[in-house]
Amino acid sequence: MAVGAGSQLPESRGLRRIASAPLALFARLRRGDAADAAALGKLGLVVAAGALLPLAFAPFEWFWLAPLSYAVLFLAWRHARPAAAI
Repeated sequence: MAVGAGSQLPESRGLRRIASAPLALFARLRRGDAADAAALGKLGLVVAAGALLPLAFAPFEWFWLAPLSYAVLFLAWRHARPAAAI
């Protein structure tokens, strides 16, 4: 079936739910939910650890960052549901 300029591809419900999750988190943060603030802090820590991971390889050779970055990721996944650990 050819897809023309006016037709739309069907979206899966899971993709829409994953794409809308950050927006829902920020909306709950505006209301002042402490649990969501903790989740956002954990997300920021995981993103920072992932951003530092390339420094463990050449040319920087900060080898100690690799296990530290993975440890942060695995600790964040420790009690996560499988859908949340994507």
